[in-house]
Amino acid sequence: MKKLARWRDKYFLRMRPLLIMMATIILLGVIVEAIFPNDTTLRSYIFTILGGAFIVVWFIFSYYVIFYLTPWGRRLTNKD
Repeated sequence: MKKLARWRDKYFLRMRPLLIMMATIILLGVIVEAIFPNDTTLRSYIFTILGGAFIVVWFIFSYYVIFYLTPWGRRLTNKD
């Protein structure tokens, strides 16, 4: 159980803000979909910005998963 708590403190707490950001971006997309049900230029711009933000957060999240959670990444970055 201590090992799980150590893993949570080391890795999950670092990734929690990223997970919250991804969920917030998805929620904003749902809200925009509800406000602009028809295809408009403003809706397209908003979805483009939200999609770009989601991709950036996803790449940061992937970086943490690869370099902090996989044995290969931990060896590469000397994290343990």
